[in-house]
Amino acid sequence: MHKISRFFPYLFVHFLLGLVASFVYVFFMPIKETVLPVSLFSWKIRESILLFIFYFPVIYTAALIFAYPIIFGKFGPAKMQRRSSAMIRFIQHFFIFSLAVLSFYVVLAEVVKPILMEYQSRSVYQALTHKEYTKLAKEAYDRNDYSQAGDHIGRALSIWPQSEEAMQLNEKIKIAKEKLSIDNTDSGLRKTLSVEDNISMTAEAALKRAERAALAFDFYTAHYYAKLAMQTFQDGDPLKIDAENLAVRAWAEVEKGLTSYKDAPSIALYKSKKAAYEALQRGDYIRAYYSFLQIDSSMRTSNPDQKDPEVERFLKLSRIELEKNVFFTDELENIPNFIMRGDISFTVGEHSHESAVIKIHGISHGSSSLRNEIYLMNVLYTRLGISNTEKWSIIIPYAKLIEFVDGEGKNRLMLQICSVDRYSEENTVYPKVLTGELPRENVHNILLPMTMADFILIEKSISGPSAMKISDLYYFSLIAEKYGLKKEAYLSEVLYRLTEPLLLLIVSLLVLILAWRFRVSPGRRLNKRLFLFSPLCPFLSYILMETLRYIFKLQIAFFVCLTPRYVSLIVFGLPVIALIFLIITLVYQRSE
Repeated sequence: MHKISRFFPYLFVHFLLGLVASFVYVFFMPIKETVLPVSLFSWKIRESILLFIFYFPVIYTAALIFAYPIIFGKFGPAKMQRRSSAMIRFIQHFFIFSLAVLSFYVVLAEVVKPILMEYQSRSVYQALTHKEYTKLAKEAYDRNDYSQAGDHIGRALSIWPQSEEAMQLNEKIKIAKEKLSIDNTDSGLRKTLSVEDNISMTAEAALKRAERAALAFDFYTAHYYAKLAMQTFQDGDPLKIDAENLAVRAWAEVEKGLTSYKDAPSIALYKSKKAAYEALQRGDYIRAYYSFLQIDSSMRTSNPDQKDPEVERFLKLSRIELEKNVFFTDELENIPNFIMRGDISFTVGEHSHESAVIKIHGISHGSSSLRNEIYLMNVLYTRLGISNTEKWSIIIPYAKLIEFVDGEGKNRLMLQICSVDRYSEENTVYPKVLTGELPRENVHNILLPMTMADFILIEKSISGPSAMKISDLYYFSLIAEKYGLKKEAYLSEVLYRLTEPLLLLIVSLLVLILAWRFRVSPGRRLNKRLFLFSPLCPFLSYILMETLRYIFKLQIAFFVCLTPRYVSLIVFGLPVIALIFLIITLVYQRSE
């Protein structure tokens, strides 16, 4: 009776039939999700495996219901007393086998299932994204914005190149472009600027560089790095005084430099450089960037071989500072497609009496290796004041989310809501104000009191608790209330997923007790009518398993709301008590 190997044939047949039934159901029944034809077959394969994983406990329980009345009757003792050594030995062997089965199920449920669900979600989101991009392309085409329409339909075709609707729309857009085209080729500057790595320069290094620049009569550079050293040195440091004196002396030389120019072009160039440098000093990085860009372009136009190291250097510095506050519009051309899977809504607390509600329609994770950055589409930002009264709200067509370290050394997020053209100041895109008045300090960006890790967890939560990994569920349950979300659903899912193996073990023991009670009488031939009962085994198993699942989830939800502090102790304590009771009951079974 205690040999588990006798159960293997029954278990193998049930698992095989369950797997075949899962594939047959998925492949021959209409699907509820919208999936592109190009990924339909692989989607059905994964869906079949997911269905088998979901019904794994039911199939296992059905095998126990069918097999053990036969095994107990055929191999069990004709007479058995309570606390029989045969029953104790059977329980020991069954527990070892059960742990192996439970381990396999945990691997399927917590490792394989999340991976497959991620691929399934990606297939569904690709279909939704393709549909959304096609819709946006049609809207842009109807308003004669063929450039935007071409960009949208290009992204739709990158998802599904064989789409007839997208290909037809693409041809219509191309024809419209050709009719409208008057060959107004942009003759603006096209060049790539490299990133200078002196933004993290130490105060001593900045002061030395300023001194070297002063000796070379490069007073703009001397003033810039002397000011940088002043801001970095601690108060009371003797070197800070040296830096301050050098900055004053260098600026005086800059002021005197104007008198050395006699011709009008040189005077105009000097004044332009001075105005651009002053914009950089006062923190107007957009004006500084375009001013230095215009100076550099003018110089190259008049003389392609002419270079001004000062202009090139400060153009790079102004671009670096500009990218800390806004982003370039052309970055949107080189990022993965936006994923549009439903609005992501959450709340962040700005101050003790203020908060903000953020709603995001589309997300694209950038591919920068330097920092973690996320691009957002159609962002609705609403600032709330006291008693949740609306102060102002804006809609942002495209935004960029970057992580930075603030003055206190804490990681925070910056929502860059303004995008600029890399070569022209005229194409700057600002958010549209819906209500109220946008504060001046938030014209280009908004600081969010959250980390990138928290945002990614919020993004994952849109798929629902059942689709999240158990580790993500746990960490998100700790921060959900911080962002205006209910933690009970996520905490309940964590506790249920942790106790589900105990539930399966409880059901197994309960089935064994029933199997012993209704075992085939020893010594008699196996009644063929018993096989007529076999189709009912999966049904009975399903009823039993789903009933206990429902009871488990109900009691977990109840105790999560009632006693959140002691919920873990209660939720794990009750199954353990039930498990001990069933083990004792099974040990005390006897023959009639």
